[in-house]
Amino acid sequence: MRDPRIDDYQDMIENSPCGYITLQTNGRIELVNQTLLGWVGRGSDEMIGKRFSDFLNMAGRIYYETHLAPLLRMQGYFNEFAIDMVKADGGLIQLICNALEGRDSESQPMFIRLAMFKATDRRRYEQELLQAREAATSSLASEREASELREQFIAVLGHDLRNPLASISAGARIIGRDAKTEKEHQVVAMMQTTIMRMAGLSPRFCAWTTWWGNHS
Repeated sequence: MRDPRIDDYQDMIENSPCGYITLQTNGRIELVNQTLLGWVGRGSDEMIGKRFSDFLNMAGRIYYETHLAPLLRMQGYFNEFAIDMVKADGGLIQLICNALEGRDSESQPMFIRLAMFKATDRRRYEQELLQAREAATSSLASEREASELREQFIAVLGHDLRNPLASISAGARIIGRDAKTEKEHQVVAMMQTTIMRMAGLSPRFCAWTTWWGNHS
């Protein structure tokens, strides 16, 4: 009589909530569970005997061959790597993959086992976080640039106004000393008010004008 625990174990592997693949040492698929087959819309005869990298998109294929496979050989495992597998209809399924290389008593590779988990929501959340961070960085850069432009404008404004306003202010004071009529005093006062209003366009220049007035 067949031990029912064997059937339970087989069912656990085939219908696990994650995808399982066993690879030969040459990277070809030896076993694939029903869960992963359902995700990618393929039959086992379409995948067994084929290279695992053949079912990845171009970027994933390059990354697997140049980084993940050598990493497996070097340390015997890798965890939580993002992989996009190509489905039968040409679409992509986003997965997070853990892998373990089985070795014999002499540390020679015997097989590779991969466990894969759907990561569509997680990857979308990561992308949204990245976009939000990029937007915040861009906004901060724009504010910094605007602040620098304001500082440059103020500096240029103060520099360009400094000499003509100083001359006008000095002239107004000279005229004010010789003013005799009330109308002449009103004209001088109006000139000084206008000068101070223009000086107020630049806080730096305003301070300089005050110093000039106190020392002239």
